[in-house]
Amino acid sequence: MTKHADKPRFNAWDAAACALPVVLIALLVITYALSPEFYLQYVLELKQRERQAVEIVTVTCALIASVMMAYAAVRLWRRGVRWAALHVGLLAAASFFFGGEEINYGQVYFMQEQPGQDLQLNIHNADLPFSIQSLGSLFLIAMFLVLPILWAQRPKVKLPDDLAPSVPEWPVVVMFVITLVWSKVKSLYAATLEGNPKDHKLYSEFFEQINEQKEMLFAVMLLVYAIYRVVAVRRLKSA
Repeated sequence: MTKHADKPRFNAWDAAACALPVVLIALLVITYALSPEFYLQYVLELKQRERQAVEIVTVTCALIASVMMAYAAVRLWRRGVRWAALHVGLLAAASFFFGGEEINYGQVYFMQEQPGQDLQLNIHNADLPFSIQSLGSLFLIAMFLVLPILWAQRPKVKLPDDLAPSVPEWPVVVMFVITLVWSKVKSLYAATLEGNPKDHKLYSEFFEQINEQKEMLFAVMLLVYAIYRVVAVRRLKSA
């Protein structure tokens, strides 16, 4: 059994992590409320979202997180904490896949689409017998909700002790839950509308794209998780 340094109690960083998704959601809402035109031009709009703020934040956070997690996974492996290394390495690959899919692996920025051409260098838009988005959602639920719950039930649930440096901290779980709750606002708001929700300006301009906002919040959560992993590796070294 590997001996791990005890994690510190609740601190300012934990509080900031918990508050971050709420702050980001508030910024999106306030920006749209103050200037719908600015929001649609620079923040998020269906037809040009690949080059707008929400998508840029999503891709940047996901790719940086993948690099940080890959670093942490290598360090964990070298220290002999194999289960944690494999777990973090899996999340690093998933984070890179997430970021790459969002920009079609560079096609959005480096390849000019020709008239009549519909080339998509990604998997989630491919004609597959299953939904990549649904699998991704299940994967995130397993990693950031189910696993922490099971970990909290030790020793009733038999999990390797070497997973300790990779289990999401509770502020990361809070970020994940807040993101899930926010993603449901779209359907709740649509249920209050009469007729086709797309005929309502507020829905079509803001609420319809909540899934893109959700992806941004997930990417930020992955980055926060990656920062925690680097800190966990340094604690192992000092211990």
